[in-house]
Amino acid sequence: MSKLDKLQRLDLLGLVPQNQVTPLVHLKLDEDEGDRDWPDSLKAFYNEQLARADWQRYPPGQTDLKRAIAEPLGLTHEWVSLGAGADEVLRHLLMAWALRGTVIYPVPTNALYGLTAQCLGIKHVAVMLNADFTLPVEQVIATARLQEASVILIGNPNNPTGNLFSRDELLTIVRETACLVVVDESFIDYSGLTLADVLEEHDNLALLRSFSHAWCAAAFRLGYLLGSPRVVAELEKVRSPHNVSAAALLAGQVMLARPAAFRDHWQGAVHAREALRAALSGVRDVVSWPSAANFLLVGTTLNGEELAERLLTRGIAVRPFSRSPLMNCIRVTVGRPEENAEFVAAMTAIFGPAA
Repeated sequence: MSKLDKLQRLDLLGLVPQNQVTPLVHLKLDEDEGDRDWPDSLKAFYNEQLARADWQRYPPGQTDLKRAIAEPLGLTHEWVSLGAGADEVLRHLLMAWALRGTVIYPVPTNALYGLTAQCLGIKHVAVMLNADFTLPVEQVIATARLQEASVILIGNPNNPTGNLFSRDELLTIVRETACLVVVDESFIDYSGLTLADVLEEHDNLALLRSFSHAWCAAAFRLGYLLGSPRVVAELEKVRSPHNVSAAALLAGQVMLARPAAFRDHWQGAVHAREALRAALSGVRDVVSWPSAANFLLVGTTLNGEELAERLLTRGIAVRPFSRSPLMNCIRVTVGRPEENAEFVAAMTAIFGPAA
């Protein structure tokens, strides 16, 4: 018997590490990253600025980047908390606001919601979305009241289903519950729907955002939360000092100062997404759902993991699902037109053309 046996957390025994490495493939569509790199001119400007930084020093203060995020929204920097990716911000949020309560979230959704709560030892309760992936507003409210929930997490657009919930639905939950309602707007630049304009009206509303997707900056691991100064102040207490690197802080400043460099990507991704949906309609036994993000949920007659393995033999990585209600589904990131065409060709080879 090991001395560690009495110390090990039994609730973590069944978990699999999340930092699994994707096998070497030539077409990587299993993550939700942007489909292109930064323009060369922007990279050159960034590298010039980074070369001037004092690399032997800890990262500078975060206030300048917080202001750059907040001021276009008519807010002050006290409304922003930064993290090394939206997942770290989520962890800070649950540490600060949910350790004594319950976390509620509709499913299927981002697996990190439940996983982060579980790793922190926080009770978490899932509410099943309707069969068409719409939001069961009354059930979310009732469950939050029954469980005396502290936090409700809702992705909008939802990941992996890609659909949007309406402002009215979300604000009804904000008004009708005694919870901190966190709306994950990580894919806002593809959808355009935000609740930022009503943040000052609801102190129990917060928004989670990321630079990883639409800003093509996943390598920097930079995310943030928008919320009332009272909410943000508690996050600032639990985050580690210097949690965001100097390289990421500079990247955020550069991106926000030059949003035009990314607008073509946002528009192109939306057009490519709709073109991919149209092309998949020509594949037998394949269905895809409408999406407001840079990915599609695709259903077939095969188990998701089996289909992912077949695609992997062709050098294509996708995100599979193996449990109900997404048992026969994969999530595919929208790539460049030639990448999407290769994916459709592989799906056609597996399933055949539609009649």
